[in-house]
Amino acid sequence: MNRFRVMLYFFVFCAAYSSAQKFRPLPFRQLPVTLPQSIIVEDRKLTKLYWIKIGMVLDFTVSDVKYRGGRISRIEEDSIFFKKARFRFDQIDKIALAPFVEYSKNDTVRWCVYFPPDTIYQSYRSFTYYKNNLVKSVKKRKQLRLVPDPFNNAIKLNIPRIANLEIAVSYERRLTARWTLEAELGYKFLPKRNRYIMYDVPIWAYKGPSVLIGPKYYLKNNIYLQPMFHYKYLEMKDGRTDFPGNSLLHQDQYRTDLGLSMRFGVLRRIFKTGILDGYAGLGLKVCLVHQIADGHYPYHDSSHYNPINPPEVSDYQVWQPIINLGFKIGYGW
Repeated sequence: MNRFRVMLYFFVFCAAYSSAQKFRPLPFRQLPVTLPQSIIVEDRKLTKLYWIKIGMVLDFTVSDVKYRGGRISRIEEDSIFFKKARFRFDQIDKIALAPFVEYSKNDTVRWCVYFPPDTIYQSYRSFTYYKNNLVKSVKKRKQLRLVPDPFNNAIKLNIPRIANLEIAVSYERRLTARWTLEAELGYKFLPKRNRYIMYDVPIWAYKGPSVLIGPKYYLKNNIYLQPMFHYKYLEMKDGRTDFPGNSLLHQDQYRTDLGLSMRFGVLRRIFKTGILDGYAGLGLKVCLVHQIADGHYPYHDSSHYNPINPPEVSDYQVWQPIINLGFKIGYGW
């Protein structure tokens, strides 16, 4: 009986002691994560990354032998394993990466191949870090590819002004790292027209030269601000319009436009030496119109012509807004 009591006290004591101690589980060793390896191909021309991964189906060429529909089962460093074959990447001559995009081993200027180190596949964190850094570097190179080099000289043709029957060519000269000077010369042609056509706003009834000149300040290599001085000398002969007054007159006009505007522009590169220059801006100009009217029309009808003898000579000052919106294509060197 005494032995039973001793054993009972011993078990109660052991239970009380174990409940007073904190539970400490045995340390658990986490197994390293092993991600499937891949090979990365960069297209420097298009500034784009192509990932060659396990499970992809490739069409490729090795020593003038074409392989179609090969599914990748494993990638180890610079080797690609298929179901019944294994090739090192330097053995592959061509790979169809996308529609109309083909990797060529001989074109080392366009293509760059990356074999990521084994250490990045040990965890998702290291793999994501490597991938994000590579994507950022490619995006940066893409931006630099689109940004023109700081050309010392550039000649550009203004495309939208052609719709106004005007040919305008500009020349830009670099002065410092941030400042350039640009001058644009143009000439507006007069189309063959019917002398009885009436114009509310006689845009296509004029002919004459124009000059635009102004400095450019580049905020970046491809973004600039430009104040512009505008000058135009325009002539209209045998025209029928109510501009600049309110009466519809048969008249000749000699017009001088003087104005100032501010432009905001962005440049992009076209291939190696081509330039695409887009701009937008606003300004104000004064139109100095010298008018010689020899007849008027009480109605918008050519049959009611009333001659003015002697012709009336008038001078007007008309203020108009300047709307700058267009683009130029040119060549830089």
